[in-house]
Amino acid sequence: MKKWVLIVSLMIGLSAFAAVEPTLPSQELKLVRGWNLVTLERPIEADSVAKLLKLCPFRLDPATQALVRCETAADLQPGSGIWLFSQKEQYLVLVSDATQTTWNTPSLVPGWNLIGFLETSSWKDSATAIYQWTNGSFQEIDKAKLTVGTAYCVKK
Repeated sequence: MKKWVLIVSLMIGLSAFAAVEPTLPSQELKLVRGWNLVTLERPIEADSVAKLLKLCPFRLDPATQALVRCETAADLQPGSGIWLFSQKEQYLVLVSDATQTTWNTPSLVPGWNLIGFLETSSWKDSATAIYQWTNGSFQEIDKAKLTVGTAYCVKK
């Protein structure tokens, strides 16, 4: 009887262990009521893309220096600055896309850039001015105070 209980317990434990899949970290966006300037830290799954697209996000087209609406997952790239308007204060949990293990991050172009500061970002040395969106307006920020996972308005 004891062997039977031990075997069943072992089988249950192993099946529970096998059901646990490794996951990439998710990203949580804290949105305030009104306009938010955010960036993605890594590629995200289709469900997370859908959550963002419902908020009608915009990005800055580096070639034309015009804001354009993001309509597809290709428009929501890690490291790009994204404008979102939220009707209320809320958190969005974005699930990382485990199928994408590498991705390109944007670099600065001449003029203004909406760009995120990521661990792999190398743009800060070529920036001439950096502004952070805080409490509904832009505040100039020192290069030494950049925060990973934050989007900035940057002049090159």
